Amino acid sequence: MSTMFSKTLKKLRAESDEFPNVIIVDDTKIILKGGIPVLEAVMPNAVITGFTRPSEAVEYAKINLIALAFLDIELGKTNGLELCRTLLEINPRTIIMTKRCCRDRKNTNTTLGSA
Repeated sequence: MSTMFSKTLKKLRAESDEFPNVIIVDDTKIILKGGIPVLEAVMPNAVITGFTRPSEAVEYAKINLIALAFLDIELGKTNGLELCRTLLEINPRTIIMTKRCCRDRKNTNTTLGSA
């Protein structure tokens, strides 16, 4: 690997740590509408992006280094755990937080982990 290429990678990594990419994936728009401002308030240097379609989140993750992903487990026809696996294949260092809303309105939050 050339020295120039290595320095460029290190610079990009430092920039991504300073301004981390955070995504929220939920098929309920109101969750995104409420969640994004909260994350922007607690993570003012982060780039927060919301998606209602898992396929859009995957395409975004292929181009952008995702530091943290908040995922709904039930995403319409798509399984949130499959999305989790796909995101970790793209970047094993992504931290994944999952959310599942039960029919009895209790929320279960689980950390799946990171590499």
